[in-house]
Amino acid sequence: MSPLCPAKSRRKDVVPILPEVLPIVRKLWEQLPKPTSRMFPRIARTETLHKDIERAGIVRIDGEGRCLDFHSLRYFFCTVLARQLPIQVVRLLMRQKNIKETCDLYMDLGLTDVNEAVLQLPALSLN
Repeated sequence: MSPLCPAKSRRKDVVPILPEVLPIVRKLWEQLPKPTSRMFPRIARTETLHKDIERAGIVRIDGEGRCLDFHSLRYFFCTVLARQLPIQVVRLLMRQKNIKETCDLYMDLGLTDVNEAVLQLPALSLN
């Protein structure tokens, strides 16, 4: 199933969904008052997110000063995708026009993330 996503930059995008998430989304969709209703009519307020984080026992600001907020979820999503998929695919799933924004703003890969890729390179001939 590839649901039509709300407009981002006035675009209507069809995005893929993981098969294991489909039953949950289908159940929520079936509970809507009508098929054209929004599943999530609004984004949760920042205060709600902060309370949810606190209830979950998660530290909102860590020892390095990193802050958990709504955009942290996008950073996490982008970084996890980038560890497995080509950057062009990551950009599309992030629904961004500019690959520079995907790489420079949302992706947080380090040298340890590329270690396995380096180990898969062909052997150098040192003759």
